[in-house]
Amino acid sequence: MSISKVKIIGNDYTKSRIVLREIHHPIPGEYDSIMAKADRDRIYNLGLFSTVEISHLDTIYLILLTETFNYLPIPLIEYSESKGFSYGAMFLMRNFQGLNRKVSIEGIFGKENLYSLSYYDPWLYGDHGSLGIEIFKYASNSQIYNYEYIIEGVKIQTGYYKKKHRYNFIFNIQNYYMDTTISYLSDYKKFISPFYYNKYQYFTFKLSYKYDNRDIYSDPTRGQYLKMTVEPIISYNNVPNYYVIFISNGRYYKIYKRNELVFSIITKVKFNLSKDLPIFAYEYLGGQDYVRGYSPIIQENPIKVQSKIEGSNIFYQTLQFQHTLLRKKDYGGVELGIDLLYFFDYGFCIKDDNTVKRSNILYGFGLGIRTFISGLGIIGLDLGFNPYNSWMLHPKINGSM
Repeated sequence: MSISKVKIIGNDYTKSRIVLREIHHPIPGEYDSIMAKADRDRIYNLGLFSTVEISHLDTIYLILLTETFNYLPIPLIEYSESKGFSYGAMFLMRNFQGLNRKVSIEGIFGKENLYSLSYYDPWLYGDHGSLGIEIFKYASNSQIYNYEYIIEGVKIQTGYYKKKHRYNFIFNIQNYYMDTTISYLSDYKKFISPFYYNKYQYFTFKLSYKYDNRDIYSDPTRGQYLKMTVEPIISYNNVPNYYVIFISNGRYYKIYKRNELVFSIITKVKFNLSKDLPIFAYEYLGGQDYVRGYSPIIQENPIKVQSKIEGSNIFYQTLQFQHTLLRKKDYGGVELGIDLLYFFDYGFCIKDDNTVKRSNILYGFGLGIRTFISGLGIIGLDLGFNPYNSWMLHPKINGSM
């Protein structure tokens, strides 16, 4: 069947050009169902629509859309495994001017305090040439060491695509203000470490490369996601510099089509390089982001593994099976779906040369649930177990690699 023109139905607010620039199917040309599905995935990945369907009607390339909400004034509940709950509010314009631009104002209070104002345009120029600006202030306390800290910063980012290859550059100015006079319970005191600076001021330059050929970003059934970043963090007040190298790689394979059973392998490697690494840059192996079944708070883990949780460098890998429990469905502009997840995690932290040994590897396993809500992202809850006869619940909002 030959098609000669495109018709878009359902983009009442979104500009047609935002949809058209995601279409790679040749028009005019012969209808290709494989290319149509790829177009459908790209449009869906914009996050602006709860339903995207592509078909042909005679000579028309027909795109049927259901827009999700564009403006979102909502209360916020933030949860950190190492700190607890914080509460606040955010006003988010997800599709500002119908151009897929995002503007947000956010305020959070509690265990973590955050004020931020941000703007992001994912395609301002060229091939996905992006621009983002954020002004923020963040305050919290360490649940492991005896200090509180405040971070003030300005972040500017830009990037571009080259087919499935993405390049990004972020420039950041950050000021850390440290208060080490806080008094905690004795559980914290045994992990106290000496501090030498009350103020850290940095210029940071993050260079990022991504390769992404997944079909659906929020719930991939096939493809690969590779991210590599290099971030020099340069002081301008004579505290030591440090350098961050991060690599994350995930591969997804559809095993069984009927219930969308997907097997994935995800690997993360992170290095923090410095002669004198600041205390707030330490890595913690437990928690939702790494080995589940353990806590990122050192003292909440079995005594046998407490010395293995903290380090400056980290290696982590997970093997996962995920399948559909409740198939995604549109409910009046909001798409909802639920998956079940089964995982096996392992990893280790490196603090010094003595920690590089097989006995320091931690293992965790368990199951979890993923709830997909268009416009809000992914809400996850994992139940993780470990070989030391203990377990942990790991909640996470906007869970991803």
